[in-house]
Amino acid sequence: METSSLRILLVEDDRNVAAALETCLREAGHEVLAVEARGDITLTATRLLQPDVVVLNVQLRGPLDGHAVVTALRQSVPTPVPVVFVATSAELPAARDLQQLAPLAILAGQGTGVNLQRALASALSFA
Repeated sequence: METSSLRILLVEDDRNVAAALETCLREAGHEVLAVEARGDITLTATRLLQPDVVVLNVQLRGPLDGHAVVTALRQSVPTPVPVVFVATSAELPAARDLQQLAPLAILAGQGTGVNLQRALASALSFA
């Protein structure tokens, strides 16, 4: 699948970061299906919306963090959805540990433009 026009579920609990990522994704021609802030809601939204990619923050509010969301998605969705983890430099070790358990791409920081497109392409290559 190409990264030219993707249906994306954006999961970010920081409103400013979510707005910046959403703008970047839309400007790149992608459709942002929804913006969620909680991991538990993300699981339901993924099943209902069937996005091409989930762009997911490592740390989330609520009972499920990004690690738990990826684990649950890998176990409960028939066809694993590609994931791009958005991680701060402090969160990178945790994201890299999870990368060993499930194929996913990591985007360090908010990521914009070319870096975000590369991360999307990388995540799709695992699908």
